[in-house]
Amino acid sequence: MAGWRTIPPTMFKRLIKSQAMRQRVSWLIAAVLILPFIFFFHATAFRPPAGPGGTAGVLFGKPVSWDTFERYYRMAQSRLESQYGELPEGLRPLIVQSTWDWLLLLEEAKRQRLRTGDAALRAAIEQEPVFQEAGRFQRDRYEQVLARNSLAPAQFEQQLREQLLVEQLIERFRASVHVSDDEVRAAYRRAHEQLTATLFVLNPEAFHKRAADVTDEAVRQHYDAHPEGVRVPEQLRVEYAGATRDALASKVQLSDQDLAAWYDEHRQEFAKADGTVPPLAEVREDIRKRLTAQRVERQLLALASDLEDDLGDQRPFDDIVKSRALLSRTAGPFSADHPPALEALEPEIIAAVSTLPEGRLSRVIHTASGLYLARVAERIPARVPPFDEVKAQVRTQLIESRARQAAQQAAEALAAKLAEAAATHTPQAEVARAAGAPAPTTVTFTRAGLIPPLGLAPEVNTAAFATPLGQWTNVLETPRGYVLLRPDALTPADDSGFAAEATTLRETTLADIQVRRWRDWLQELRQQAKLQSFVEQPLPAAEPPGR
Repeated sequence: MAGWRTIPPTMFKRLIKSQAMRQRVSWLIAAVLILPFIFFFHATAFRPPAGPGGTAGVLFGKPVSWDTFERYYRMAQSRLESQYGELPEGLRPLIVQSTWDWLLLLEEAKRQRLRTGDAALRAAIEQEPVFQEAGRFQRDRYEQVLARNSLAPAQFEQQLREQLLVEQLIERFRASVHVSDDEVRAAYRRAHEQLTATLFVLNPEAFHKRAADVTDEAVRQHYDAHPEGVRVPEQLRVEYAGATRDALASKVQLSDQDLAAWYDEHRQEFAKADGTVPPLAEVREDIRKRLTAQRVERQLLALASDLEDDLGDQRPFDDIVKSRALLSRTAGPFSADHPPALEALEPEIIAAVSTLPEGRLSRVIHTASGLYLARVAERIPARVPPFDEVKAQVRTQLIESRARQAAQQAAEALAAKLAEAAATHTPQAEVARAAGAPAPTTVTFTRAGLIPPLGLAPEVNTAAFATPLGQWTNVLETPRGYVLLRPDALTPADDSGFAAEATTLRETTLADIQVRRWRDWLQELRQQAKLQSFVEQPLPAAEPPGR
């Protein structure tokens, strides 16, 4: 697999950041993981490993070759790994489903006789900044970027045609979904209607005192039975090196001629509403910022390409740092599951190295501040500390566990007494006193609003609005304790505020409906396709370049 190459993530990142692309498909990506290939293409040097061969499955009665399936599978895998680092095994079955969904959409687009013309293809290529200089498409740059990554233009353009084809299918579907005025108004009323209810909260803290009488023997038994409660997770010490936008920007030198030339070429971008263009002196600093940012992005793109070459040549980390003049730092030890709030160690870096073996280099990592390479310098194994070292911690855990269990039992006993009292019309306050429970409170809230004193408790909102007026919910567990709630009155929404929210609410309601109907439509399409998949297990992880 050493020969497998892909477009570097810097190119991929810039492509998917296209504003037009975000507007077209962001709603869908947020809903279902079925578009893992957006402007991301594998390289001509890729050769699939020895596999079962033959057919991977049948779609719309047509066989799908194993090579075809694996090609698209690797594209999905590569896109996810460029964002999240090496994928955990639990995520790999989703790549299989995503691959079949992509092939399904591509086939459906062809069945609907959609086409991607040469003009649309050319426009998509020319509009991407990665192929531009000073905001203009450069054919030689386009060919250089593809050649640097072992990609033939014909191959790249075929993959791009497929992407645009699926986009057309998505746009056609989205355009077919509408939201009515009645649906928007109903959404407003659901969001603003209020429920007034009687609420009991049994907080475990109220049971701490009676749960605090624990013996050393009980503490030791709890330690033996629940080692995960005191387990210290694996710790990482990470070395990372790279270049930041701020550091590169500080070294950019721009002459007056540079600023004037940029102004002459882009002066219409500064035109005011009346059509007048301000003089250079008035927009000089704005131009300086724009031109500096442009040159920094160009440097980062070149550096990313160089680093990809270094990884492909399997150069040692220290050699890369020295030859590329990267700033090197160390962080840790820290837990990958609960990383420290270090501004310098961005989440993308942690994600890229969290699953790497000790010493192995990451891919090029792109963050808001710049780009980096990283490696795990040391993995400190997880451990369970000796009992004497964590005895006090285990005692606290045992007390909290017993208090929570006591609160749950008290809530269930109260629920039973309230059910009995309903038949005898006994006042609930009297029932609460007899059960030793706190007095109930009256609360008012919306379907998604905060519930005092619980705060954000969506499971309680859902249960409350689903329970008939005058009836008690089941015992509900929340972070603040165990809850019993009785809806008493439903207040309709005040329609006077509808006009102020109508536009925004129409957009969000339409997006919700589109997502729901898309899922339903995709499921129907899967059934129509009568998919037969012979891929019983996720494919083995591909070995990235430079390993």
